[in-house]
Amino acid sequence: MKRYKGSARGTKMPKETQAFLRGVFLRHAKASPTAALQLLKTENFKRKEKGIDQIPVPEIRTTQRFMKAISDIEKLGARMDAKKARLDLALSYGGPSAEAPLERVEMDEKFLDVFVFLTETGLINEIHPDIIARLERMGSEVDDDEDEEVEEGKSGKRRRKKKAKKSEDNRKRLWWSVAMDVASRSVLGMKILRTVQPTPRDAVEVLEMACTSKAHIVEALRTKNPWPQEGKPWFVVADHGSAYDSFEFQHCVVALTGNVLSPPADHPYMRGTIERFFRTIDGKYMHLLPGQSFGNIIAKGAGYNPKKAARLTDIELAECLSRLIIDSYHNTPQDEALGGRTPLQMWGFLNKTHEVRQVDEETRRKAFAISVPNRHITDSGLVFLGLPYGDERVQEIRNQSTKGTFTIRVSPRDLSKIWVKTQNGRGYYELQCNLSGTEHLTLNQWKAALHHMRKTVKKSQEGSWEIALRAIYQVQKLVKAAEDRAGIAIATWTVEDLQNLERDVVQGVIYKRPYEMDYGQQIHQQLNPGDGSANAPIEDLAEPEANLDSEFGDVDDGVKRDPNRFATPEEGVRREGRPKPDQYRDDPPQVEPNSSSSGRRSKNRIGGPKPWQGIKG
Repeated sequence: MKRYKGSARGTKMPKETQAFLRGVFLRHAKASPTAALQLLKTENFKRKEKGIDQIPVPEIRTTQRFMKAISDIEKLGARMDAKKARLDLALSYGGPSAEAPLERVEMDEKFLDVFVFLTETGLINEIHPDIIARLERMGSEVDDDEDEEVEEGKSGKRRRKKKAKKSEDNRKRLWWSVAMDVASRSVLGMKILRTVQPTPRDAVEVLEMACTSKAHIVEALRTKNPWPQEGKPWFVVADHGSAYDSFEFQHCVVALTGNVLSPPADHPYMRGTIERFFRTIDGKYMHLLPGQSFGNIIAKGAGYNPKKAARLTDIELAECLSRLIIDSYHNTPQDEALGGRTPLQMWGFLNKTHEVRQVDEETRRKAFAISVPNRHITDSGLVFLGLPYGDERVQEIRNQSTKGTFTIRVSPRDLSKIWVKTQNGRGYYELQCNLSGTEHLTLNQWKAALHHMRKTVKKSQEGSWEIALRAIYQVQKLVKAAEDRAGIAIATWTVEDLQNLERDVVQGVIYKRPYEMDYGQQIHQQLNPGDGSANAPIEDLAEPEANLDSEFGDVDDGVKRDPNRFATPEEGVRREGRPKPDQYRDDPPQVEPNSSSSGRRSKNRIGGPKPWQGIKG
């Protein structure tokens, strides 16, 4: 018996007809089957006039079944946008979750809807002008780059008149980079970006802030609440922006956590926590800041210019955002996400039941240090920004070859040591700075000291480490206060910035300690003057070590010394001078009975006469 196998699945409509009907139906939201067939017949009439093959025309019922089979997501994607269609039809199930603190850290960037005035990027320029003027003791500098224009007077003479320099509009919108803990909904780190687009180094510094204590920011801003959220994350999740897809950021994440977790692009619900945080900030806090901009012209209103309404600088915006996060957002209860707890309370609760790991120094160096390539070994060792580094290993490498180049890693938080990449490229070894006083010296503080010396130190004094220590002491506290005040708005250090600083400011100067004399040889010459007298006194020639508190040894100790005490003594004359006429010369002084010893004491000198012995004359 012959069995009926049925027909093949799908429509038997020709491909040309399917393509034409699909294009008509997807382009026009209100296209009906009858209207689609009418457009098909019009197209066939045009083809007939041109002598082109016509498209087969299906039946009305076949056209209805074909159009009904097209999915809704395909309709919305063709009529609006594929990404918007997928988000509109996606189910909302909360996204990935975390149960332990720092189990999942999400990072993202946002273009802030507020205009601010940009200040200078250098921290020395962010200090109060009166302090800088008193520190530098210099007058105002005249700008020589002003344009000049020619003006003709009544007498016909042409004279030059300085033309006012056009002030550029420095009111801009800035990027905001944030790292957030999913389990406690806490902000771990954030940074106001001065760059046009976020850079990989910005992302690395935000992640470093998430792992580091932020007590200095709390102390500088005098907030009512602490900011204790810090530690080593287990997973770091970011989008596919250029900053996060870079090798520098990926290398940082691998060195810090040991793994990489990159969700698929255009799926914001995979990072739903930080996306919801940005919506909360826009809805609750942005209207409090002057200069707010609006994406919707209806919400903006007529006649409103956000640039004219700008009042804050970028440093003030950083302070406002820090206070809003520390004192407001971290203390706002979240009923659905945290069960009525605040992010600060949730962080404390989770810390009692889960371990929070801290970042050790080796991991911090691998993850957050800046790589500077093409460094050479000079006579002073490996020199970075005028600071020499070296030990026996560097000497051995220089003995083998003087033309090699090396890659070093530098921490902007501490210039007392650097790390040099090994010759096999599999690791780094540490080098200490050969100058004392660089402990806990930051890159911003050294930059400020270099600029200060550039303006105040004479050309003949360049390279003196004592002068550099004095400059560091003068600007260190000021720059530290500026760093703490700026908080999340400090400019990011890049390799290009380091190279520009070394080329334009350092200019090849290598700072060295002052020359140290061989005092042992000098004392030996004084004890044995060579003329047979051998009566030179022993003096304490060692001076106290120069430090910042004593202003590098410039303070007088109050002891008056004979300027000729090191000269060869005359024959028969004591150091203290010639004897007085009434002094006994023949008989030694006798002690009277029942008399107390005199408080005056004479110094016993090696090879010199005793106090009671006469002086040969």
